[in-house]
Amino acid sequence: MNYGGYCTPSLKGTHTIGATFQRWLDHSDLLPDDDADNIQKLSAVAPQLAKDMEAIHSRASLRCASKDHFPIVGQLEEYPNIYISAAHGSHGIISSFAAAHLIADMILERPYSQSMPTVRCLSPQRFSNPK
Repeated sequence: MNYGGYCTPSLKGTHTIGATFQRWLDHSDLLPDDDADNIQKLSAVAPQLAKDMEAIHSRASLRCASKDHFPIVGQLEEYPNIYISAAHGSHGIISSFAAAHLIADMILERPYSQSMPTVRCLSPQRFSNPK
């Protein structure tokens, strides 16, 4: 379920919920208010599920993003046998699967699953080749 946060299906009676995203923070410290915020967001869309929910484990991470906010996906020009999929930012749970499919297309030399304008926007070379 995705609603401005996310909630995974139960695994052994436990759900994973998240995520807060505060781009102004420069640390990955655990903040108790984030747990409460995640439970409150879930409660707004699934009150029965969120009822009596408590955080039993928390983690905080930094999200990698490129300067133009597009993922970096494709073959590295300088190293012909190396492909990269990075900088997916806050949409990595979705874009990383599309990137993996595109890289498989490249390696297997089959038609690309993405349009050529998209492939160019994702290319690692976009930072080294001025327009």
